[in-house]
Amino acid sequence: YNVTHVPYNGLAPALTGIRDGSVQACMLPYTALVKNLNGKDLRVLAVQSKARLPWLPDVPTTGQQGYPEMDGNDSFVNIAAPKGTPEAVIAKLEGALQKTMQDAGVRKKLEELEVQTMFMGSRETQKWLEDDVRKFSTIIRDAGLSTK
Repeated sequence: YNVTHVPYNGLAPALTGIRDGSVQACMLPYTALVKNLNGKDLRVLAVQSKARLPWLPDVPTTGQQGYPEMDGNDSFVNIAAPKGTPEAVIAKLEGALQKTMQDAGVRKKLEELEVQTMFMGSRETQKWLEDDVRKFSTIIRDAGLSTK
């Protein structure tokens, strides 16, 4: 493929670029695209998750299209605490967040917004972040890209 990386400073300029034809394709978080999808302004070619999304059942994953290394790049919202925060405080925050994510009203609203939910505690999140950095560092290096 002859691909040129075009860096944008944020989602709004990237959406403008894809809409006005400055670029032919881009990778953006699903939540930024909900009102622009399929038959409106944009067409989704693939999702970067391990499984197809329930609200886009006809859109294959990147792995199903031959790029399994790109599967599992779901968008995540992480909540962080300052380094050195006492474990007891972190445990209390995690408990409150987990309870919130299990709340039927919260889950219903997120489903209406087509947001897939899952909860990861701080240790699991830290491991996921480290694995993600390692994976993308390899992809960036192998592609000869810079991280500016």
